[in-house]
Amino acid sequence: MFLSKTAQEPNSTKHQEYSLLLATILIGSLPFFYPFFSNHLISLWGISILGFLVIGWSIFSVYRHGDVLAHRLAYSWLIHGGIGGLLFVGLVELFMTASPYGDFLLGETSFSILMLFMGGSGGIISFVIPRKKTKAEKGSFILPYLGFLFVLYLLVFILPGSFVEVGLSKLQLVMIIFFCLCSYGWLVAIHSPEAERVVLFPSEDESSKIFAVESESPFSSYWHSGWLVIHLVAVFSVAWVLLPYTKKTILSEAYSPQWIGMILGILLVAPISKGMIGYAREGNFAEAIRLGILLEISRVCLGVSALIGFAIWLNQGIVLAFNLPQAILIGSSFIVLGLFTVRGEDEKYLKILGFCYFGLLVGYLLLFC
Repeated sequence: MFLSKTAQEPNSTKHQEYSLLLATILIGSLPFFYPFFSNHLISLWGISILGFLVIGWSIFSVYRHGDVLAHRLAYSWLIHGGIGGLLFVGLVELFMTASPYGDFLLGETSFSILMLFMGGSGGIISFVIPRKKTKAEKGSFILPYLGFLFVLYLLVFILPGSFVEVGLSKLQLVMIIFFCLCSYGWLVAIHSPEAERVVLFPSEDESSKIFAVESESPFSSYWHSGWLVIHLVAVFSVAWVLLPYTKKTILSEAYSPQWIGMILGILLVAPISKGMIGYAREGNFAEAIRLGILLEISRVCLGVSALIGFAIWLNQGIVLAFNLPQAILIGSSFIVLGLFTVRGEDEKYLKILGFCYFGLLVGYLLLFC
């Protein structure tokens, strides 16, 4: 159901497509300049950093147009989850095929995303809740979602550690895909479409709130859908033309899965974190956490399943298993987040939990270093 906005049109719109202009410049110029910079390491690193910044800006543009659709359509968290899954699959697959150590990239990126979500986003929103706006909510309703996500990580990333020496068979990989897709279908089936409107950004009207049901954009949903696709193409195109530069910098090192995993984690988590912070500022800490968990469930069920399927189809090597320190950090993250459900209405308790979240982030950085 695509709706056109026929109300009074605002004088301006937040959807300024400057990221597309910069992305177009990079797409057209990077292949041309590569022969001149191919032996200049500092230039290669500088262009690689610039390329990742443009990719991040374009990802924000993708989510911003998707957010308008999320305002207007039912099952809006499916829209954001689908966008996140598509970005995850495209970017990880590109760098997996380009890196000699690409077998580890799926697991490292998933680990980075969860730790940045739990440690970074969870810690930030624990400290940004305004004292007068905090709502008295225990947050126990997020426990089923948290348990759902934990079981996914247990079956997809932790238990495969038992087979790290021999690797998972194709049958086992197919079983993981089947479980993820069935679980996601069941999750969608038990949710009411109209009640599940997930919004990451405020609508275009400056006076509207983050929880507005309908976007104030003067443009139709077809218009926003078209721009969403254009920005998606821009993201993947910039990543594609950036590959020759990253092959001589980040991807050439043995630790490239960790570096690329962290970079992709930051790029993919940043828009979702912005939305979570918006909910937290309205005093809805539990809803902010639920938003992040729902979108992370979508990424694992859809994105990871698709990448495993590609690995089977293309006969690629793939390593899902977390090592022991990673598994300990993941388990600790779920425990700390589960503690929120005990006294989520206590602001002082939230601040202490925020310190725990940042401690987990420090643990992730220590492990990374």
